[in-house]
Amino acid sequence: MGEVVWAACVSHAGGQLRVRQSEREQDKLDRVYAGWERLRDSLAQARPDALVVVGNDHMFTFSEDLMPTFTIGRGEGFETWGELGNTIRPLPGAAALADELHGALVSAGFDVSGMPGMRLDHSYACPLEFLDPADAIPLVPLSVNTFVRPLPSFARCRQLGIALADAIAAQTVAERVAVVATGGISHWIGVPETGRINPEWDRWFLDLFEAPDLAALDGMSEAQFVAGGGPGAGELLCWMVALGAAGSHGGRRLLYEPVEEWITGISLVEMELT
Repeated sequence: MGEVVWAACVSHAGGQLRVRQSEREQDKLDRVYAGWERLRDSLAQARPDALVVVGNDHMFTFSEDLMPTFTIGRGEGFETWGELGNTIRPLPGAAALADELHGALVSAGFDVSGMPGMRLDHSYACPLEFLDPADAIPLVPLSVNTFVRPLPSFARCRQLGIALADAIAAQTVAERVAVVATGGISHWIGVPETGRINPEWDRWFLDLFEAPDLAALDGMSEAQFVAGGGPGAGELLCWMVALGAAGSHGGRRLLYEPVEEWITGISLVEMELT
């Protein structure tokens, strides 16, 4: 039997690796990097056997022509794309665990695709540079479609997280499993408003998420999160998976910083497991 021993939700803006010095915002950058150190230490103390990383693809591995709603990366390892300041590097896979989770999620009614050797972009590579710089923890990447309509709902993604926790509990491959969701919060990219951040909306969402206000979260529409947080706020669908996997108890905000250099509202949240 396995259990979720640690969970978190983090922003994956590639600028965190690419832009490390700022005349205007160095204090913000320093606070973010200090927050990553605290979260890395917390993950290490949890001693996971494997790490499920819930992220999204930015049209590197998939495309508008083929964007599965949910996809599990399967196999012994994965290679990163190396964009946005990340290095091209191999990452270890938790192959047996991925197979178990894939089968269990399909049996639970989630039509999750499986992709051996799924290549990973900065949604995965950037957070792992901070959380596991030695690339020591075997991974199960889980991709959520956050860009190409139709999108899954917030409620459906939390339900997927609940099913994921059940699947982790039922398998016998990995006793201690950690879960991290990546993305968000507000950012406008690839549109006329590129560079915009909405700190007021970000803090409003974080309040809902930490509490958690499950009715408000489950009922959040695409129109709501796009209006408040921009197209990039769809990445919060990944956060809903982690919320469900952690037991839907909410979380504890380590930091929130609207960083203009990284054109993103940056937050790190450690989830409550009980």
